[in-house]
Amino acid sequence: MFYLLFTGLSLFAIAQKEEKIKESPDKLGNYDFNLIAQTTAPAEVKLPFSSIKIIDSRFDTSKLGFVTVEYFVPAPTLIGLQQVISVQKIRINGGITKSIEEYYNGYYKNSFEQNAASCAGNCQGLPRVRY
Repeated sequence: MFYLLFTGLSLFAIAQKEEKIKESPDKLGNYDFNLIAQTTAPAEVKLPFSSIKIIDSRFDTSKLGFVTVEYFVPAPTLIGLQQVISVQKIRINGGITKSIEEYYNGYYKNSFEQNAASCAGNCQGLPRVRY
């Protein structure tokens, strides 16, 4: 009888633990950061256009991905600290598309050809990258 009771409690505890893991990503916290170009491209880098435009065609543009964050909180027994590990969504302040575009335009600001004609999406011979 004890064995059955112990086994039943163990399975119940495992089921509860798995249930916690299946939380919706919408309920996760956010890990926000600023994306700023702190340096510029080397002077010898020259680009045959006047700016970079990012087109984000992913189905979910609200986050870049996920990160595991570890921190410590006071233990419930008031003795020491308890480790807490949480999963959070990686987001960029100001929006992903706009921030990445500003980052690259800031990094290459001295490399653009200032008199380059805008190709407005019809850039034959130039690479188009979609994320």
